[in-house]
Amino acid sequence: MPYIGRSTDGFGVRNRFLYLASADDTSVSGADANGATLTFTDGAYVDVYLNGVLLKSGTDYNTNTANTIAGLSALSANDEVTVIVYDVFTVGDMVSATSGGTFSGGVTVNGAFTSLGIDDNADATAITIDSSEKVGIGTTTPSQLLNLQASTNPVIQVSTLADDNPAEAGALDIVEKQSSASSTATFGQAGVYGFRTMLNGSDNTLRIKSGSQTTVNDRVTLARDTGDLTLSTGNLIIGTSGKGIDFSATSTSGQGSMTSELLDVYEEGTFTPAAGDYSGTMTFTTAYYTKIGRVVNFSFKMTGDGTSDSSQVNITGFPYAVLQEHPVSLSYDVAGNGALQSNTTPTIPNAMVNTAEICYFYIPTGSAFTYSMIATGYVRVSGTYMTSN
Repeated sequence: MPYIGRSTDGFGVRNRFLYLASADDTSVSGADANGATLTFTDGAYVDVYLNGVLLKSGTDYNTNTANTIAGLSALSANDEVTVIVYDVFTVGDMVSATSGGTFSGGVTVNGAFTSLGIDDNADATAITIDSSEKVGIGTTTPSQLLNLQASTNPVIQVSTLADDNPAEAGALDIVEKQSSASSTATFGQAGVYGFRTMLNGSDNTLRIKSGSQTTVNDRVTLARDTGDLTLSTGNLIIGTSGKGIDFSATSTSGQGSMTSELLDVYEEGTFTPAAGDYSGTMTFTTAYYTKIGRVVNFSFKMTGDGTSDSSQVNITGFPYAVLQEHPVSLSYDVAGNGALQSNTTPTIPNAMVNTAEICYFYIPTGSAFTYSMIATGYVRVSGTYMTSN
């Protein structure tokens, strides 16, 4: 196809076809002596030569039949018929397969699309979009709507309805495929770990699942209709001090002036109480406390060793300092007296001893409660107090 120059219609080319006639032939078409097949789109752009002599179109031949030179006078055997076909073409607006380029408009791919990478590495991870609109990264045969795979890296899958449960309206899986897993990671398969989110087809609940080995469990669910958030197997962990659960959406009532609606502390534990001013040895059971916000609840049992001591019972070692001018509310059951003794306004000194408040015991009459009263018995104590933070 020799190039013969450029015109206003495009670039000109010329094709030559050579036929060796059989006796009495009146037309030539199809494959020529060199195996090239005669084709042309317009008979006006065809020249025909018989043994080197140019023939006249419409008189010596016609091109009424597509891709055929017809109407020739009966030819002799081995007459040479040469057909010259002229045509034009235009250079396509395309991106080079070798050096690349930029697409300014949209690109439509009717078949599967596969890329060796999105960077300049020849061995980059393949990106595949198949005819079912599944996207694969690291695999040329994606099994999910989105399937990212690598032998040692995390795997992302957007599951089809046929994944674990037909009632699940799709899922996003992010799993880590261990060496014991097969080449295609399946959530819940041995060696596959991670989490899953999904919308359940029956109630449209958003679910976050995680699992290891063959067990996959609901971890967090968010109900579409009620908006209830449920933690199925774990705890809600506050990761920053001073943060918590904010109840500011609740209305305030009564005569008080609200200063905070943030529940930022809940704590359970034990502490070690001590008996001050006791000449004998006081034995304590495990002392427990629960702190909710600034309120501390505590309980313990104390038993004397029989030493008669007229000193007033006082206890130190509380887990948090008592807020000054906020008394400790005590209840205690004294062995042998058969009655619950209580005093809602025990006296608390303003001083602190070794960073722990001293709590003095009184009986309801206001008299001091002394160690002699429990020399051969015990006291079960519970109480509540306010701390500064």
